[in-house]
Amino acid sequence: MPISFDTRHAPAVRGAASQRLYRAALVATACTAVAVTVIIGLAATTWIGKSFPGFFVLPNRVIPSVGREVWPASGDGALYQRTIVAIDGKAIATNTDAYHEVGVEPPGRPLTYTLRDGVGVATVTLATRRFSAIDYWIIFGSYLVTGLLYLCVGVLAAWLMPEANLGRALLMLGGAGGIFALTGASIYQPGSDLRIHAAA
Repeated sequence: MPISFDTRHAPAVRGAASQRLYRAALVATACTAVAVTVIIGLAATTWIGKSFPGFFVLPNRVIPSVGREVWPASGDGALYQRTIVAIDGKAIATNTDAYHEVGVEPPGRPLTYTLRDGVGVATVTLATRRFSAIDYWIIFGSYLVTGLLYLCVGVLAAWLMPEANLGRALLMLGGAGGIFALTGASIYQPGSDLRIHAAA
């Protein structure tokens, strides 16, 4: 006697299993986003209490256009997008060198920076500053909250609109924006890697 199987409900079963897997992946993504945000946030707390130049330095020694109004370099923005060549006459090869030279000095100690741009070389003298908890929350807190919100919006859209192009588009936008913001909170660290941030 031939054996027959009822396959009328097979697509529905496969669809339900696929939906459960999809939602599990979204939950895992959301948990990962929260974990990464916490890890980056904790890593950035190492700035608090340290002497720093009053501006950030990227791994390629360029001064990025990021800072607080109370930081000396933020006054007219003239230092931004320039490359640090030397500090007090000592050649600087990486941002690790720059932070080390400044970090061993007490806050308020004037240092002379030799800077290069597309036109030429200039020098400027600025006093070192102590990186405060307020600096941390205003700079890194903004990055972390923005990145987490982008990722959560993307995951939520994909959860609520799994079959819609809009849901997938928001997931892609939220993922890219979230990665960009979260990696932005870590690119100023000594020896950091810019590639993921640039790719996002």
